[in-house]
Amino acid sequence: MDGALVVAIGTPHDGGMDVWGIAAWIVSLVSAAVGGPPCTELVALDLERTRALVSTDPAALTRVYADPRAAAADLTLLEQYRDRGWLLRGSSMALLGCVVLTSDDTSARLDVVDRLGPTRVRGDDGTAVRLPRDLPSRRTIDLEQVDGRWRIAGVA
Repeated sequence: MDGALVVAIGTPHDGGMDVWGIAAWIVSLVSAAVGGPPCTELVALDLERTRALVSTDPAALTRVYADPRAAAADLTLLEQYRDRGWLLRGSSMALLGCVVLTSDDTSARLDVVDRLGPTRVRGDDGTAVRLPRDLPSRRTIDLEQVDGRWRIAGVA
């Protein structure tokens, strides 16, 4: 797992840029760099997931997953932010490595090393808070095709 891909997401209107359009363009360029099409699908899902978190959209967040139960941790995170009066204003995820362990037309298992980078929230009072950075984490991520689209089926 050499090389890294950093996916940085901010609010949809940061600096007047079309952040989501730029992010989609980047995803289209990185397939070979991150380990092939299943890893590219994971990057796209990470972007979709972050967009749902930033827009505080539980329905969009649930659509990232193959089964709503798999979204439980993210839905809890969204609820905890809301309970604290926080809105996610930006986040970055560094995909440090992605190896396709198994893959076919309907599922893939990936060995992933990633690291949550700078994350910003804004409180109800307008106060900006920078959350601590995370250390690299290794996970096994299962993807499944659902209605013709890749979705996260599990994370271990």
